[in-house]
Amino acid sequence: MGLNMNDIVAQLRSARQIPHVALQQYIILRSKAANDLVCVFEGFDDHPFYDTIFRRFSDNLVYRPLIANGKDQVLGLRELLVKRRSPLDQKVAYFIDKDFDGYKSYMPSKNTYCTNGYSIENNLCATSVLTILLETEYSCHKTDEEACIPNIIETFNLRLVEFAMHMRQANKVIHFARQNGVRLRGIENQITKYLNITLKEIKPTTSDHLKLIGWPEDVSVDAALEPTLAFDSLAPMLDWRGKFVLGVYLELLNRLKDDRCSTAPVLFKTRNKIKFNPKGDILRTLALLAPAPSCLRDFVAYLDELSHSNAITA
Repeated sequence: MGLNMNDIVAQLRSARQIPHVALQQYIILRSKAANDLVCVFEGFDDHPFYDTIFRRFSDNLVYRPLIANGKDQVLGLRELLVKRRSPLDQKVAYFIDKDFDGYKSYMPSKNTYCTNGYSIENNLCATSVLTILLETEYSCHKTDEEACIPNIIETFNLRLVEFAMHMRQANKVIHFARQNGVRLRGIENQITKYLNITLKEIKPTTSDHLKLIGWPEDVSVDAALEPTLAFDSLAPMLDWRGKFVLGVYLELLNRLKDDRCSTAPVLFKTRNKIKFNPKGDILRTLALLAPAPSCLRDFVAYLDELSHSNAITA
């Protein structure tokens, strides 16, 4: 009897949890660089962030990146390499996002870095970053508009409070799903699908947020909406879904650019055309400016030692 579509989908999902592809990539990489430190990342966006952090806090860290395509792949590869018990596999470091489920069923380890917030994106959205961007990229110093900065920061923070109010349900339901094994059909990360964002106000779109996060139609959502201390204790900007947080941050930066370039700006005194593009390839810029948590700085110091340890041979 043939498999039905649900069985096929289940097998495909199960296959994604088996890190054999990551192991194959690792073996190929290790064959070319037997003594190099290998850093295993969840996704492609992680590499430029961590590479920038490495360059900030180490002058000579040498490593090879490996993109494993997901947390389960990263931690699964770690388990496979531990079982191999090969000296060649000692110079490997792993990087995962805490998300809403931490290490899942895996254990922490010295050679694994887990973000202090939901993901790397959350660390990029500090007020100090906004201040630096205003002073430089938005030309406040150049045009003697430093007096505008406190009001702009206050406006930004008010919009982020509205963001937290309107995105609370979506984050709470995702948190419940991750904690209770509810499989979401696929989370829409584009923040403008959820919110209408301006410098004057942030308010929800007419879209159903439960549908946007992929809540299964045949599962009641009532339990997910119940108050819980585990979720209520989270800090929205640090601990909520990072793609939502960075999304609203970049949208506000873009609206701020529109205002700066406007013939009748609201938050600035005068018009000034700027080249800064918040919608461009901005991860490295933000990673360069954002304060790095002490746990990450300490991990880079550990990597620096590991990368320059004595050659390992089989």
